[in-house]
Amino acid sequence: MSAQNLSYEQLAMYMTAPEIKQKYAVHVDEMEDHGVSSEPALWTKKLKESRQRFGNPKSRYETFKKEGVQDPVEIGYSHNYPEGYIGEGHHRIAAMEKIDPKRLLPVTHDYEGPDKFRGTF
Repeated sequence: MSAQNLSYEQLAMYMTAPEIKQKYAVHVDEMEDHGVSSEPALWTKKLKESRQRFGNPKSRYETFKKEGVQDPVEIGYSHNYPEGYIGEGHHRIAAMEKIDPKRLLPVTHDYEGPDKFRGTF
């Protein structure tokens, strides 16, 4: 796995889709915004949406399969989610878990405000 050799408190720059889903929570607002009540239902919906073209020549799924994921998945941190939550990239994670669950995805980490975690990390 990609995050195996990280030092204490070191954040991964690349992770597989299953690693991201296992390590980080889905923000409750994400589920509410999409009218689902569970994480499995959200992932099913995101995978289905990734296969839709929405007027484009190729779906996101087709693009990810051919080119891989270019934009990083964003992991957010807040007082309610100090261990992190998936902020952006749900379609990328859902699609890549089906396409190639061992392929590494770029990951960024975003903290809400400079003072919110002073002394906690």
